[in-house]
This record gives sequence, structure tokens and C-alpha cells, in this order.
Amino acid sequence: MKPIQEITLFESAKEVDDISTLIHPEDNIEVTIPMSGMLVNDQLAVKETTSSQVIARAGNIGNFCSGSETIPVFLRIQNDQTIIVSRTVRILIHNDEVHLSDFHVLKQEWRERSEQRVQPKFPVYFSFISDGMEIRANLHDISIKGMCLIANVQMDEIPASITNSDLDFKINVKPFLEEFRVRGIVKDMRYLTDSLTRIGLEIFPTRSEFKRLANYVHVRRQEIMEEMFANFRAMLNYRQAADLRF
Repeated sequence: MKPIQEITLFESAKEVDDISTLIHPEDNIEVTIPMSGMLVNDQLAVKETTSSQVIARAGNIGNFCSGSETIPVFLRIQNDQTIIVSRTVRILIHNDEVHLSDFHVLKQEWRERSEQRVQPKFPVYFSFISDGMEIRANLHDISIKGMCLIANVQMDEIPASITNSDLDFKINVKPFLEEFRVRGIVKDMRYLTDSLTRIGLEIFPTRSEFKRLANYVHVRRQEIMEEMFANFRAMLNYRQAADLRF
């Protein structure tokens, strides 16, 4: 099975002046859409392009019905050699049609993701200790092999010794991961804002905790798909969904 892939370093992106030089009518483009931590693949059949917009027919229009303009759509062109991030600005559900705008070329390659991730349904806050410093964070997403935290602290204030260090966590993700304890090793950190830092960890659950975590990821994936389908149906019925704009 081909590994799921992800884009990581969003700060290294260059705005596209004229998208029609890279994408043309009748092109078939592979796309990836983040969905509550998961990555969903789809295909677009391009119908029209201008310098600032792409109009295309989606393979599964439901994958684009997040109801939010903040969720990016990643376009993989030239055999995945060029990755373009965009956003959905209009959906014609009955025509399976999406309009994309705000294009930026990412300057880095895909990083392969070996396991599917999920975001918790409700915010999960906790704290942990690193080199004597208490760091408050929330759980951004989790898989059976890793998790991403958003720490409520400036990156420069986090002890440098945190990288590759062992940390112990206890988090409560109701209802399946209450009192979940796991050891993790910090693999990377990324600046988000002056008060927020993204921390990526590889985790090593015990056998019993691994079973609980695997069950949670499975159940949460099903929930996410059901949530997206419910959102699709709601959008379908909203004013007959003739024309949805963001």
C-alpha cells in the first residue's frame, strides 16, 4: 500500500502569479485534502483556468465540503514534482464542481506519512515537564506512531534539550483514551506564532495502551467520515446548494 503523504514546511511557499502557466484545461490532477488530521486523496478534472483561478470537476465533491475556506487543497502536478497549495472559494455541488484560488508553490517535497492521523473531536489540554519547565499544550493530532502538540509558549523559550529527549505524557481523550499514558521523543519543532509552537513526537505506547490507541484512531476515523458526510448533506440542502461561496 502506498504511504499516505503530507506536506510539512508551509512557510517555504511562493505565490503563483499566473496559475494557467502550470495548470491547463483537460488536465487531470491528483489532490490531497486535510480532513480533521486525516489526509484524503481525490482527483480533479480541470475545466477552465484563468491567471488566478482553476475550475474543475471533483471525483468526490463531498471531500471538499468542509464548509471552511481555511482548509487547504494540495495539488500534485508534474508527477508530484510540483506541489501547489490552494483554497476552495466556490462549490457547485450538483455539478461536482469546485473553484480554487490563492495558489502557492511549496518549495519542499512530500514527507511520507506511514500512519493515518486524527484530530480529537474536542480540545484536549494538558501539560508536561521538560528540563524543569512546565509546558502547557493541546493535542493537535495523533496516530499509533506519533502525535503533534501545539504548545502555548514561544519557541525560543522552550529548552533546547527538548529535541530528541524522552518525555512522559498523560492525556485524557474522552471517551476512549482517558488516562492515556505514553512515552514520546521530540523529533521536530516549528514556529507558528509568537506564542505558539508546534511540537512533533514519535510515541512508544505499551502493548495495552497501543490497543486502546489503535481502537481510538479507528473509531475517530469513522466519526470524521460521518461528520463530513453529514456536512455534505447539510450543504446539499442549504438553499438547494445551487451556489456556495466562501
